[in-house]
Amino acid sequence: MALIPKLRRSINRISLAVSLCSLPLWAEARYLTAIDGAYSMASTALPGTLSGIDSSDVAEYNFTDYGGRFYWLKDDYGIGLSTGLYSAFNARALIASTSQISTEFNQRQNTTGYQFSQGNYRLGLGWVPLLARYRRAWFGDFFFAEAGTGPAYGFGALEYTVSATAGSSTLSETRYHKYNEWGWMASLMLGTNFKLSPGLSLQVFIEGAWLYAKIRNPNLLQSDSISWSQYFVRPGLAVAFSF
Repeated sequence: MALIPKLRRSINRISLAVSLCSLPLWAEARYLTAIDGAYSMASTALPGTLSGIDSSDVAEYNFTDYGGRFYWLKDDYGIGLSTGLYSAFNARALIASTSQISTEFNQRQNTTGYQFSQGNYRLGLGWVPLLARYRRAWFGDFFFAEAGTGPAYGFGALEYTVSATAGSSTLSETRYHKYNEWGWMASLMLGTNFKLSPGLSLQVFIEGAWLYAKIRNPNLLQSDSISWSQYFVRPGLAVAFSF
């Protein structure tokens, strides 16, 4: 029976030794979280035929977007996750009477005797990725580089309205599509880290990102999907907390 107490004491000694040996490793482990804002400049990605579908586009590709990152750090290296908003575009246009939408509308509604009244077109799309990231820092975390890749969820909406009148009679049509798409994104970030106080720093960075996806054709007269490839250049600022 004396063997059991001896065995317990041996197990306790081994557990204590393992705990003491692991303390330096955990003592060096740190975490970093950052909340960032970027001026996101996206490349032109609307199909060239879109202007013939409705009219001359009034599209925006530059936005202020926000996101966040979380890292587990060891020495000058880190692994983590990031998410945020990557605005792809926002287009608004008046539909011309000679556009493809108007022509198709006249054919479907048989607008003989009617005169084109008005039409408008609105189209927007943005992406929220979940990126697995790797981080490398130099010179006491003054310079850093981060790379990441992962899936991206696309959301947005497309709507157009067109109408024609004959006296007090009006024919109109509205079409709407809600985007719920999935794509893949890759990202590379370079930046500098300015320590304001222990555990608090300001980051200045520039990020390049690339997105690939299949999305519903922005021409609602078609039912197919198109390949969507877009680049983003994003200078920005972040407030970072380490603990």
